[in-house]
Amino acid sequence: MLKAFEENLKNIAVIDRGDFHAKVRERIGKKATPSLEKRLTNMILLLPKLLARAYRHNARPEVPSDTKRLTGYALTYFYHPKDFIPEDNRHLFGYLDDAFYIGLLYERILKSLIHAGCELQEFDKAFLKQFGLVKRSIKLTIPREASLIEGMIDNIQAGAEAALAEAFAQS
Repeated sequence: MLKAFEENLKNIAVIDRGDFHAKVRERIGKKATPSLEKRLTNMILLLPKLLARAYRHNARPEVPSDTKRLTGYALTYFYHPKDFIPEDNRHLFGYLDDAFYIGLLYERILKSLIHAGCELQEFDKAFLKQFGLVKRSIKLTIPREASLIEGMIDNIQAGAEAALAEAFAQS
């Protein structure tokens, strides 16, 4: 399933360049540089790999249960028909909020592994190194949605089971 999703995202990225650029430009104006757009696109294209790795890491005993709870909600958020930026099968921009949620989730998983004294793989080290800039780029592009997602994640991690529904009610 994730392999098919990965291929679908790659195909969308190829045919959707103009629309993605227009939507990013609409949101942030002239700050929509090619490098920023590439950073955002690459994060979206990483979604399937990050989901797979998050679920694999989630099985580790070093990952705290509150962080595991976030992983459980990841697919609910991802497949919810009315998330913060609804996607359709033709446009890449609609996956930006999903990429932000999954990126934050994966960052928290990796930080919990580091806190537990685990050695990270090179992919994970590279992700953490680059995600700060990606995170700022996403917050610049979708500031309201990013703020709602961060609050929702904090609330879910704190045990507020209704956080997902409450966040969608605000959108």
